[in-house]
Amino acid sequence: MKDADIQVRQGYLENSNVSAMQEMVQMIQTMRHFESMQKVAISYDDMTGQAVRKLGDLA
Repeated sequence: MKDADIQVRQGYLENSNVSAMQEMVQMIQTMRHFESMQKVAISYDDMTGQAVRKLGDLA
């Protein structure tokens, strides 16, 4: 954008640089991804715990 294209007008409202709806959708997608990765981490931790218990039973 060139400096000549910029205009300042009195009494006008400035528009936002983001779409609120698009940002909400992206935030929901991010939260769902986080929750699914959290479940993966918990499942991996449970599997590791079971493996350690089984090894302890064999000893």
